Amino acid sequence: MIVQFPDRPEWRRKLGLVLYDMGQRKPDENIDRRTIEYATLESVGLLRGAIWLDPESGVNADLHQKLGSLSERASFFSNYYSEYEDALALRPTDADLQSVLIAKYAEMGRYLDAQRLLDSLNKQGAINFSNRLLLAAYTIRSGDYARAETILREAKDISPFVEPKISELESLLYQRSGQYRKAIDAYGEWTALSGDSASKQYSLARVYALMKDSKNALLHLETAGKLGFPYPRVLEYDPVWKSYRERSAWKALVGQYFSE
Repeated sequence: MIVQFPDRPEWRRKLGLVLYDMGQRKPDENIDRRTIEYATLESVGLLRGAIWLDPESGVNADLHQKLGSLSERASFFSNYYSEYEDALALRPTDADLQSVLIAKYAEMGRYLDAQRLLDSLNKQGAINFSNRLLLAAYTIRSGDYARAETILREAKDISPFVEPKISELESLLYQRSGQYRKAIDAYGEWTALSGDSASKQYSLARVYALMKDSKNALLHLETAGKLGFPYPRVLEYDPVWKSYRERSAWKALVGQYFSE
């Protein structure tokens, strides 16, 4: 079809968009899966051709975004996200496009790229609540604890609800920044909001160990074991337990709750 179609970008766009819409449908009595797959494949070729023939068109950002969606859904090529990047290059302040790419970068582990776009949204004043929390998480990861604390405080101010995710991030922030008493309070708030778990108890045990409070460290570690902590081998390598491993209380606790 593409070979036979006239090299006029506007017609390629029109037919490509018709086939794009057809590719969004679900199979029913009027259209089968094979037809939908064919329409999807043809629309990719037509839309790419339209962009190539008219690279200055004002609608190319939208076409790139549609190509990204098509290619991702149909698994045409692994770097489908480049279509979203091309779209964003044409509309650099488009908050929706930035949010799409943030999610893709996060899935791929490209955290610095995700944080760059999150910072852009924040500077534009266009960042939504979930992305604000994601920015806080990446800022904690990067070690900028003062800024992360500010972001979380702002998130608290704008949320009409008490959000467990904020308490979760605060507990991580305060643990990593060495503010252990605040970390314990944050873990308590997080637990009150979303319930207890083995992972939370293990994290609390680590905080107390870092505070040199061995009694509470072992108490919370035992609770983590009772709740079924799923990663017992972590205890062999976590450096916070180095001074504990030769203690009889440690050996008894590990033997009871953490032996595989």
